[in-house]
Amino acid sequence: MIDIHEDKKQSESWQEAKPEDALMNIKQLLMLAINGLDVCDDYCGSRERLGQENCFCVRANFPTQDHYFLYLELRAIAKKLAAFALTAELSKGTNNTTKEAKEPTKRKTNYEI
Repeated sequence: MIDIHEDKKQSESWQEAKPEDALMNIKQLLMLAINGLDVCDDYCGSRERLGQENCFCVRANFPTQDHYFLYLELRAIAKKLAAFALTAELSKGTNNTTKEAKEPTKRKTNYEI
């Protein structure tokens, strides 16, 4: 467990870091965007004190806050693409091109029932 003051000091340093001075493997960034970031499942003191965007789990995975914000943008795109792919896959089985599928069914009136 990290000291509260040290955690805050590391968070401030991480927030002030310049992205041009820090490197991150692009494959690692993309894999995180595709699969999501694992954070503490239980109580996390760092997250509680500093917020989700500054917690130790986030700082341990991203060299700067700008890298984390880029991850968030890529993650949103990855989710949309996954939803689009799922919708496209599900719609493959529902494409009926028969005559019955194109013509609406006629509604019976009370006299025909």
